[in-house]
Amino acid sequence: VVTWSVLWACATQQARFWLPAAPAACALTALATDSVAPGPRLRTAILVVLLAGQAAWTAGPVAGLWQRQHTGAYLAGRMSRDAVLEVLLPENWPVDRDIPRYVPEGGRVWLVWMRAMTYTFPRPYRLDCIFEAWRFEHLLDEAGGPAKVAAHLAAGGFTHVLVNHRFFLVGTNADLEPGRTDRLRARFEAVQKAGVLAPVASWGPVTLYAVAAR
Repeated sequence: VVTWSVLWACATQQARFWLPAAPAACALTALATDSVAPGPRLRTAILVVLLAGQAAWTAGPVAGLWQRQHTGAYLAGRMSRDAVLEVLLPENWPVDRDIPRYVPEGGRVWLVWMRAMTYTFPRPYRLDCIFEAWRFEHLLDEAGGPAKVAAHLAAGGFTHVLVNHRFFLVGTNADLEPGRTDRLRARFEAVQKAGVLAPVASWGPVTLYAVAAR
């Protein structure tokens, strides 16, 4: 478990989930230092070494993150918030910025493969985390035809569906069994041909569909 946790933290950005444990980790470190060091000077020296090692270990990643996120340029006023977000969230921020032009305040949007970046999204939404098309694909699979898809969307109060086609029904990525992705792709096309979903705006691979009023 410990080995896997270390590999998991080093290979992804999930180390942030350990932050709530930082106070307990500091307390345990202090207790461990007290148990191995006979005097206050040695305990202080050990803690200084630990802190220096931690600073050295994190210096590179912190500097890289600072540069990648344009933190210095933003704080110095050389880049606006809009410019920073457009660089960091190229498939999300332009969409979030324009959504109020297409979705009224009372609208609700079903997000499909928008990668859970919703902190700047200005309208009520439905989102599946991790498997981000799970419920929408299940709807296409179970509904069978456009009429039932339309009924489900209406019952959920959805006025729009926002799809990132860079990930949605690509290749065989929805194949829980052979041929499922092709079947769902055909059903999604049928839903569009029936007028249940009509494209109203696109931002590269991202398309906003309006749900037909019933």
